[in-house]
Amino acid sequence: MVFDSRERKFLYKNLKFDTPLILHDEFGCECIINDKVVYQEKITPLKKINVNGAGDIFAGLFIDLYLNSGIKIATKNCSSLTKNIIKNAKEI
Repeated sequence: MVFDSRERKFLYKNLKFDTPLILHDEFGCECIINDKVVYQEKITPLKKINVNGAGDIFAGLFIDLYLNSGIKIATKNCSSLTKNIIKNAKEI
């Protein structure tokens, strides 16, 4: 599995490989296999909230969901779970 930001999606254009490519940003995520989006989740981005570290939270949640429930469930739920964690986090 490869994780990256959708802002770098152009790097993977026209590359066909079996390894799932998981691209994410503040609008959700998508799972691409063989240059085709096979699963995705769309969310409304948070505003005026520090999202530093959100990619690490996303990756950790995604891996856990993937191992326990599969890639479809992970892709379809991970962005909203990450968003809820960030939204409910309190500054220390």
